[in-house]
Amino acid sequence: MVSKQADSQENQWFLENERHLLEKVRLEHAHRLEAYQREHEEAEREKQRLAHWMKCPKCGSDMKEEHLEGIEIDRCSDIFGVGICLYELLTGERLFVAETDFATLEKVRKVEIMPPSTYNRRIPEELEQIVLRALAKDVDDRYQTAMDLHDDLQSFMYTSGNFFARKDLAAYMRKAFSDEIAKEAAK
Repeated sequence: MVSKQADSQENQWFLENERHLLEKVRLEHAHRLEAYQREHEEAEREKQRLAHWMKCPKCGSDMKEEHLEGIEIDRCSDIFGVGICLYELLTGERLFVAETDFATLEKVRKVEIMPPSTYNRRIPEELEQIVLRALAKDVDDRYQTAMDLHDDLQSFMYTSGNFFARKDLAAYMRKAFSDEIAKEAAK
């Protein structure tokens, strides 16, 4: 009888421990599921934010590699953005394009670019080097200030015989956007 009672108590003890362990596992599982759901929701929000950036013509072409790496954005990031604009103006092509948004983001992160002359053979070597330096993956290899970039671009313009003053740009803009200027003036 003692043996049956001991067996019964032992079984009871195992059942209690088993229930306790199952409850711990259930709580741990619930905790992990909540954490996973939070991470998933956060990743989904980030994905939507990045998808918006990629679809927004004002933002997408100006996406900087530092945005994706989580590195602090500074003036060198802006120089990277100017490099993207210069590249696209010279080539007539989007710099970071791929079949999926993720692949495009990877190109930005890795700074996978073809030299501008790949698309436009008329780009002078000196100008191409200026653009590639503005797009350098390593921030230390990039222009450190906008004035440094400006100086190299201005030097290129002088040496190539294509100096273009502000008044020339203003005249060009008035001519190119004359219809829009007239519509705005009429309002």
